Amino acid sequence: MRFSLKSSLLILAILGTGAGLLGRLFMTDPPLFFRISYMLVTVVPFVAAIAEPQDGVMPTPVKRWTQTISIESPVTLTNASLVTDPKKNPASGIRIDRLVVQNEQANQVANGMGAPNVPNAIQDKNRKKLALKTDMGPGLEVDIAFDVFVHVDESTMVNMGHMSFHQDEDGSSFHGSLLTGAIDQLDDDVTAVDIEFVPDLEQANKRRIFKEIWGKKIMLYDVPVERLDLEAR
Repeated sequence: MRFSLKSSLLILAILGTGAGLLGRLFMTDPPLFFRISYMLVTVVPFVAAIAEPQDGVMPTPVKRWTQTISIESPVTLTNASLVTDPKKNPASGIRIDRLVVQNEQANQVANGMGAPNVPNAIQDKNRKKLALKTDMGPGLEVDIAFDVFVHVDESTMVNMGHMSFHQDEDGSSFHGSLLTGAIDQLDDDVTAVDIEFVPDLEQANKRRIFKEIWGKKIMLYDVPVERLDLEAR
């Protein structure tokens, strides 16, 4: 077998490098060769025990250990207090920009949550969607966290969801300024409703920013309703 000059030089370089490494394996104290061998004897059986069960039974591993870790919960509960001092009543600061009634789309009626591309979706012309746009006026002396309900009459109530407002020297945050709900039917002559704001301490306690919230329900009566559903006929 003949080798070219280039191949011969490459082989000599590989042999030289291998000899140098072999020498270093035995020149250390203790020899690095024996330390590597000890590591292989210790580690390889443990890896094999994990990777290759025998007769369907996992062999006993060489080593076991237990590690305990601590993870901070993403939801930190606080203890917000309820304020009922009439001087801090935020009712005058809650503004209703619009309360709109629209016909709910066919794909939303199909499963109640919105289901695009649902075949055989039948539009229920009686089912309505309510959209409530709110705003907060200046001068609030206490934070708010409310569950919001629209009362059409004494027996019909629509859950609109949750809203909250917090302010401090750094500014303010408003969650739930636009709320929506649905109702199976709404008579054509309904032009005003009542809106109820119920304190929700549980939601407030899930956010660290709330130290205290208004603790009594608030009722706004005879809120005008925009009947866009009737205009669409």
